Amino acid sequence: MGDSSGNQTNWNEAAINLPGANSPTGQALHYDPKVPQNTISASGGVATQNYLRRYFGTQLAACKDPLYPSLSQLRNLAGDPNGYLQAGACGWTSDLQYYVNNLNTSFNAMQVTLAQGMWKGWAYTANYQWASAFATNTGFSSWDPAAVNGRDSNVRLQQLTWYGSYDLPFGHGKQYASNSRAMDLLLGGFQLSGVLNWAGGLPFTLNYNEAGSNIPGSAPSYPSYTSGGHMKTSLTGFKAGSNGTGSRTFYKKQVDNLITPTVTNGLFKNPGLDTIGNVGRNTYIGPSFFNTDLAVTKAFTFYEKYAFKFRMDAFNAFNHINPANPGGNIESDGTITGQGPGGSTRQLEFNLRFQF
Repeated sequence: MGDSSGNQTNWNEAAINLPGANSPTGQALHYDPKVPQNTISASGGVATQNYLRRYFGTQLAACKDPLYPSLSQLRNLAGDPNGYLQAGACGWTSDLQYYVNNLNTSFNAMQVTLAQGMWKGWAYTANYQWASAFATNTGFSSWDPAAVNGRDSNVRLQQLTWYGSYDLPFGHGKQYASNSRAMDLLLGGFQLSGVLNWAGGLPFTLNYNEAGSNIPGSAPSYPSYTSGGHMKTSLTGFKAGSNGTGSRTFYKKQVDNLITPTVTNGLFKNPGLDTIGNVGRNTYIGPSFFNTDLAVTKAFTFYEKYAFKFRMDAFNAFNHINPANPGGNIESDGTITGQGPGGSTRQLEFNLRFQF
């Protein structure tokens, strides 16, 4: 899995709502972008994100040490021209890496495998997997782990893998043309093999610009649903560009207005001030994945253990394009301009080997 939760978080990241115990003024503070910089409103509104950090106004024993900067020095270093910091406060405006053991990653899966041994030239294995993986993002996890917990962006919900080979029934020791040297050289020794991978899409997160004005930069900018609906997604046809490249669209913009939190039409709405949207992290699934690799092998046996072996491999034999996930900003169409992980155009490879 790629979305490992890690073992550290920023213990001094800005809060949306800061408890009074951590506040430089002793009152509970909340984020409000309309408040002038370096000031605290009568209601506790703050636009200066440093004021919302845990250890800006908090007093610790180390911060009361005589060797710690004086109050006037501290106010100057912390960018506090209005003098909100009190004696003994830490005034820390930098990040603080904190090692924790509660940022969990979980993975559950069910697998079913069907294997067929060699039978009339056939041999294959088919595997189906259903998987569910969740991870907690480290950003903002010190305040609200649930808000940044979501599906692992590298784990597909369903995946079918098939691989096998087939020996054509012609030539020496086979069902047909077994006694003809000429037919053996022409038709014998052929083997077909392949690998098929068919899987669901990868999770991705929706966001939008206005959410960033509701909350400090440390918090995730999800939108909210208007009435519990879900965005309908489908993949359009390829749209060629003028430079030989092109794009596809996974979803169309379905937003009427997101400027105010009172909007009731459309699919999404602005969550409102000091609110993280309820759409959540990695709740949408991108385009599916399909790939087939095929190979043809032909052996020419001349004398006992001496033989030439020819092999042709076709990677992504059907040249199927596997689109990447779209951009998650719902204020624009979900345009895709490249391929996802594991995707590539068709490639052919040839090799000839002398075996003795």
